[in-house]
Amino acid sequence: MDSSASTKELVKKYYDGLSRKAEWGHLLSDNFLLTGTIAKESRGRDAYVNNQFFKLVRGLTVKEVAVEGEKAFALVNYSLVSSKGKSFSSDVGEF
Repeated sequence: MDSSASTKELVKKYYDGLSRKAEWGHLLSDNFLLTGTIAKESRGRDAYVNNQFFKLVRGLTVKEVAVEGEKAFALVNYSLVSSKGKSFSSDVGEF
């Protein structure tokens, strides 16, 4: 299997697991880094998996995935609910 195919498979497993809220954390490296405007920056698999952002996620739709070798980009629409119960959605570009 070439690296693009295995990267695409890994991305699919990640978002499938994330949408089910199960079996996705193990796919991340120990030194995984999350940065962004919505989620607080976190380093490490455990910090990422336990990030407050994921407590807001009620669903997601992967709109687009582009893979080149071992690099991937996904455009994902997250359905979210704030701690005060307000529903909203956000398109997020993830590399």
